[in-house]
Amino acid sequence: MLHHNTPTKQPKSVENNIRIQQLISIFIARNNIGAKMLDKKTFIQSIGLRRLGLFEYISDLESEGLNDKKIQARLLEDEIVKSARVLNKEWNFYNKVKTKVAWR
Repeated sequence: MLHHNTPTKQPKSVENNIRIQQLISIFIARNNIGAKMLDKKTFIQSIGLRRLGLFEYISDLESEGLNDKKIQARLLEDEIVKSARVLNKEWNFYNKVKTKVAWR
């Protein structure tokens, strides 16, 4: 007998990506980020040191004049990110928060 109302389980990577997007949205809403900029301390407390390092690495490459494709290629070449899936997730995160950062 088939169960038509049984929810299908999403792949772990999709679940993780959805969860990260939810956490970013909650963080932005709770901290009223739309109305103020993030300082470095708040960024670290809320998002973490690993993401701070990644954010600054990408910002430095942007300031060197590299375009989006070259930055993404460099992230993979330098093994800052390990896969295209992780690159996509981190790139989306970077683009979402870069306008909210006060120290750059």
